[in-house]
Amino acid sequence: MPIRPLAALTAAATLTTTALAGPLTPPPGPPASTNKTLQQIEPRIPLASTGSIQIITEPGSYYLTEDVSTVIRGIEIRSGQVTLDLNGFTISGDGVGSTGDIGILITSSTGNEPVVIRNGFITGFLGDGIATSATLMQLRIDDVHVSNCDFGFDISGAASITNCTSTGNANDGFRITGTAALENCFARSNTQDGFDITDGTLRGCNAFDNGVNGFLLGDNTFNATVTATDCIAQESGADGFATQGPVALHACTASDNVSAGFDVDFPSVLVGCLAFSNDNTGFAVGAGSAIHACTATENDGVGISSGGGASVTDCVSRNNAGVGFTLGPGATAIGCSATNNTNGFVLSSDCKVSFCNADGNGDIGFQGSSDTTIDSCTSTDHSTGFIAGTGGLIIRCTAAGNGTDYNTSNAAFGPIVTLGVGGGPIVTSNPFSNIEY
Repeated sequence: MPIRPLAALTAAATLTTTALAGPLTPPPGPPASTNKTLQQIEPRIPLASTGSIQIITEPGSYYLTEDVSTVIRGIEIRSGQVTLDLNGFTISGDGVGSTGDIGILITSSTGNEPVVIRNGFITGFLGDGIATSATLMQLRIDDVHVSNCDFGFDISGAASITNCTSTGNANDGFRITGTAALENCFARSNTQDGFDITDGTLRGCNAFDNGVNGFLLGDNTFNATVTATDCIAQESGADGFATQGPVALHACTASDNVSAGFDVDFPSVLVGCLAFSNDNTGFAVGAGSAIHACTATENDGVGISSGGGASVTDCVSRNNAGVGFTLGPGATAIGCSATNNTNGFVLSSDCKVSFCNADGNGDIGFQGSSDTTIDSCTSTDHSTGFIAGTGGLIIRCTAAGNGTDYNTSNAAFGPIVTLGVGGGPIVTSNPFSNIEY
C-alpha cells in the first residue's frame, strides 16, 4: 500500500479543521442577558403581613412569605382560579371582635371556578378558620390546620379536604353543607361535633374528644347520602356516629363515647363496624337498615338494637351490660352470636331469627314475641333457653345447660327430643324437631 507523506496528511487535517470552524467576528451591539426574570423563576405572587385584610381579586398563585397577624380578617378570596399556599406559615387572629373575623373567607365572586388552599395554620379567630359566604363548586383544601376559632372549617358547596386538622374550636370542627370528600382529616376537642357532613364521602377520618358527636352525618331530606370508610370516633360527649339521614358505614369504629357508638336513625347500611366500651348502646340502627359483620362488645347498654324490618347478619354481641340483640317488628337476624350479655336475643312481633347462637347470657337465650319464628338456633347456659311468644314458632333448635330449655306456651313448635346422659343417636323422623340435652 502506498505511504502518504506526512506533510500531505497535515495539510488535509488543516483544511478539514478550517472548513468546520465558525466565524470569529462577534455580533454587533452589547451582549444580551440570558438570565430568567424573577417572575419566570417564581411565577407566584407573595403576600406579607399587613395587619389588615388582604383581598385577592385576580386569578393567580399566591403564597405567604411570613406569619400573618390581624385583628379583623386574614385573607379574603374574591376570584376563582386562585391557589393560596400558606407555605407553612400561620394566619393568627387576636381572639376578639366578632364572628365576622375569619381566617380565610372565600366569597361568591369565585363562582364555579376552582380555589385551592394548602399547607399552613390558622388560629385565634372569633369567627371561622376557613369559611365560604356562598355555595362553591370547586374548593380544595389540603394540609391546613385550624385551631381555636368558631367553626374550624365552615364550607358550603362541593369541597375536597385532605390531611387537615381542626382542634379546640368553639363550634364544629368540620361543617360541610354540600357534597364533601374528606380524607385523613382529624377533629379533636371541639365544643360541638367533630364532623357535621350532609353529603359526600369520608375516608380515614378521626374524631376524638369532641363535645357532642364525633360524626353527625346525613340530610333528613333524603336528597343526600354520606359514605364513611375506616373512620374512628372516640370519647365523644354524645354519640360516636349520629345520623340525620341515610348513610353507608364501612369498617368504622366507635369507642368510649358517652352515649351510643352508632346511633343510625334512618335506613342505612353498616358493614364491618366495631362498637366497644361505649356508655350506652353499641349499635342502634333504624327501621329498614342492614347491618352485616359488625361487632358490639363491652358496651354499657344493648349490644345491637334494630328498628322494624331491619336485616342483621353475621354480627357478634359480646360482654355488653344490656341485651345482646333487640330486634324491631319484622326484623330478621341470621348467623349472629350473643355471648355473656344480660339476655341473648329479644324479639319484637313478626321477627325471624335463624342460625343464631346464644351462650351464657344471664337470663334468657331467645325471647320470642307474637308471631315470631326461631329456626335452627342454639341456646346454652341460661336460666331459660327459648321462650316462644304467642303464635310463635320454634323449629330445628338445640338447647343445653339451661335451667329450662324450652318454654313453648301458646306457640307452635317442632317435637322436643331429649337426649339422655352420655348422648346416643337422635331418633326422630320429624325434620322440624328441636333437641335438648
